[in-house]
Formats: sequence, C-alpha cells, structure tokens
Amino acid sequence: MRLQLGCLVLCSQLLPWASGSLPDASFTVLQFPSEVGVIQGASATLNCTFTQGLSPGKGAVSWSRVGPGGEVTVPLTARFMLAYPDTFLHRGEGTLAIANVSLEDAGKYICRVLLWGTGEAQGNGTQLRVYAPPSHPVISLQFHPKPEPRWSLICRTAGFYPPPAQLSWYQGSIRLPPAQPLKQCEDQTGLLWASTTLGLPSSGPSTTYTCQVGHLSLQEPLSTDYTYDPELQEHPSLIAGLNLLKIALLGALSLGVGLAVCLRPSLRCCRPRPRGKAPSQKEPLRSVLGLTPRGRPSLGSPSSGPALAPWVPGGSGNRRN
Repeated sequence: MRLQLGCLVLCSQLLPWASGSLPDASFTVLQFPSEVGVIQGASATLNCTFTQGLSPGKGAVSWSRVGPGGEVTVPLTARFMLAYPDTFLHRGEGTLAIANVSLEDAGKYICRVLLWGTGEAQGNGTQLRVYAPPSHPVISLQFHPKPEPRWSLICRTAGFYPPPAQLSWYQGSIRLPPAQPLKQCEDQTGLLWASTTLGLPSSGPSTTYTCQVGHLSLQEPLSTDYTYDPELQEHPSLIAGLNLLKIALLGALSLGVGLAVCLRPSLRCCRPRPRGKAPSQKEPLRSVLGLTPRGRPSLGSPSSGPALAPWVPGGSGNRRN
C-alpha cells in the first residue's frame, strides 16, 4: 500500500487532471494562512488540509505555482516534498515543505486533492513571499569640491528584496532631512542596494549621527553611528593641494623609471673599453674569417687549399715562394 500511494502521488505530478472528468467532490480543501513570508535560504511550510466523509482507499495530491509565466506544476524534488507522502489520506493533509527557498520560488501555490470515486477539489491558494534582508548600514565621509567645498555622510545598504528599503538620518531622537533623494539600484542577482546622503556643517561642535535602515524582512531596524567633528577635518583646499602634489610626484617617478629603462641599453653599448685589455675571444665574425685580434690571418688555421705564407712585417707585400 505504501508503494502504491507513492506511485499515485508521483503519477499525479506527471498527468494533469482534466477538468470535468471527475464527479463533483464531496469534500473541501483548505489552505491557510493565505500568505506566507520567508527569508531567502530558509524553509517554508504551505498547509493544505481536506475533509473526507467516505474514507477512500486511493487518492493523490498535487501542487502548482502561479507566477509571472503562468501556472506550472511543482515537481516533487529534494527541495519540494510532501510532508506526509504516504499517510496523507489518513491524516487528511497535503502540506508542502520547501527547503532553501530562493527568490524564484515566490508565487501563489495551489493545492489539489484527488480522491478516487469521490472527486477532485482545490484550495484557494497560498501566496509565498520571499524576502532578502538588507546588510548592516555602512557610513562613509565624503568631500565634494563643487559647486562649493563641503563634507557629507553617505549611508549604504545592499542585498535586500523586495523594494523598498527605508534609510533615515537621526541626530539623537531628531530625524534629519537627507541632502539628496534615496538612490536605489538592482544588481545582477536581482537583489537591490540603496544609499542616502546627509549634508554636514562646516563648523560647530562634535556631533554623532545615526543611519537607520528598515525593511519588510526586519523585525527591528538596523542602525550605525558616526561621530563628526568639523575641527578635526583638514581644510578642503589643503586636501586638494596634497592630492595634486601626490599626482605630480607619482608622474615624475614614473617618468624617471621610464627614462632609466630606455637609456640602459645605449649606456651599455657606449661604455669605454679599458686600455691594454684584449677584446673578447667570443667574436663570431673574426672566428669565421680566421683573423687575429689585429685583423691579420691567423697562423696555422686549417683550410682545404694550400697554406698561404704569413705576411712579412714591413715588406713590400710580396709572398714567399
């Protein structure tokens, strides 16, 4: 009986049930709650119960998901499993368990129950919403040279879904207006990141600012503090001058290294030869021509023809017989 029920459940996933081919069902399928929210990577449980009056001996349960591309059957895999695959008839439950939920799993899930000899019925559906929580906010100090020199704080968060995320600035319990509208973009994985900017005064006492992030996936907002002291910040014109000096020094260093590399071969070729030192014996052209270091033919050099008499120093250039 256990093997038979398992086969029936599997076959119900492969063979869709034709509408109107079965008699009207005398039982009801209930799905509750109507909406389930889960964090990405966690597990989800979609409840499905049905009442039966005749206690039939055969039946099957099937799940489908309605998404942007239409309605598709949910196959039974390692991630999608029935909570009671063998005893669901006796328990009256067709609950679906989803492991390691991803963003693509979001949609409306419909539970269908078939009791042979009784009929087929389906529930009203359960909307599965998948959330990705935002990262802890990160605050950085930024200098803006134009249109006038000023400092600002930028708060960033990333990796959340769905939009939107709420980013707010606080000074103690006082909420501060941002200097720019909230920026929000989507990355290649479908997750989102957002940033907000707060303008800072050029003078005054040291102040602690708080960036707070809120999202549907969070039970409580995330926050980060940053203490800003205008007196400790270097003057913007000094920073700009130091940056220009650094660029000039790096350019001069790069130019010097490049000239040294280019001039190294020419310096090696023009190096003067010490007096009295014989040239290197590893001279291919002189070896082939059989010349001595002074340019004269070497004595006793082998050849295929008759040996030539050596030149007589100071002679008229005639050869000996």
